[in-house]
Amino acid sequence: MEFELAHSISLIDHKTKGRDLLKHSLSAVRKGAWIGIGKVGDISMIKCLIEDYQNSPIPWLRHSAYKAIDHILINIQAFSSKKETLNGLVSIKKLLRDTEQGLQTRIDWTENILKKRINKQMKL
Repeated sequence: MEFELAHSISLIDHKTKGRDLLKHSLSAVRKGAWIGIGKVGDISMIKCLIEDYQNSPIPWLRHSAYKAIDHILINIQAFSSKKETLNGLVSIKKLLRDTEQGLQTRIDWTENILKKRINKQMKL
């Protein structure tokens, strides 16, 4: 039930309570939180999660923040075709440090998919 509860809480309040659940001691709670955040998160949430990823000394929070970012990007890849989202991804990359190549690559991947989708729509 930990997963389901954390997932539901994160769907309702992803910016505060969901984000807090990413540092919970139970892995099922963290997983429920990152999946819930991934479903409702947006570019502004990615910025908050990057801050958590960069500044937290807690290894499981860093992992959970990365997973939440990944799930947000999965949803962006699947459902977005907005130029504003693409511009947001470009601005997010400026927040990354040189040592965060994994995040850089993951955001680049989503950015390329969005570029192709937007270009395809413009040709129609």
